[in-house]
Amino acid sequence: MSESTVRFPVPQAGLNGELSPAKPRKARKQADKPAGKRPARRKGLALHHKAALAAGGAGVSLMALSVAHCTEAISLLTGSHWALSGLLAIGIDAGMVASELAELTAHGTSAQREVSRWANAYIVVAVLLSVLLNAYAFSLHAPAGMQWAAVLLGVVIPGLMYAAGRYAGRLWLAE
Repeated sequence: MSESTVRFPVPQAGLNGELSPAKPRKARKQADKPAGKRPARRKGLALHHKAALAAGGAGVSLMALSVAHCTEAISLLTGSHWALSGLLAIGIDAGMVASELAELTAHGTSAQREVSRWANAYIVVAVLLSVLLNAYAFSLHAPAGMQWAAVLLGVVIPGLMYAAGRYAGRLWLAE
């Protein structure tokens, strides 16, 4: 017969000085990890979340510009007080962003079909209204001979705002 050596675990100090049996090295590493959970992620935002915030920031600045010009155009076209015109302008431009957010969050739910239908309808109307109001307000302040450029700029801004909001939302939800 060959001799075999039996190794007994050496007790180690645990909490409050109580002795606890020693665990093999592998078992200790595995026991420290919570079961069924992913390893801890590093702190801070993921790169796609940072990109989403940058895109959202650009979209918000474009929305502020658009709201100011839409407010001016609505006030001039309707004779409404600037505060009331501003509320309508916010409803148009911020409503466009809110509709996109509603569509994003409804994705994969039982309400997706109906929310998408109404959100898309709102977005189309809001973009068209914002385009017209921005183009009008931009053209009012353009120098002679440059109205075409001002109108073009007024048309582009709502599209840029919508695009920034759309891909910022998609980036934020990406895994």
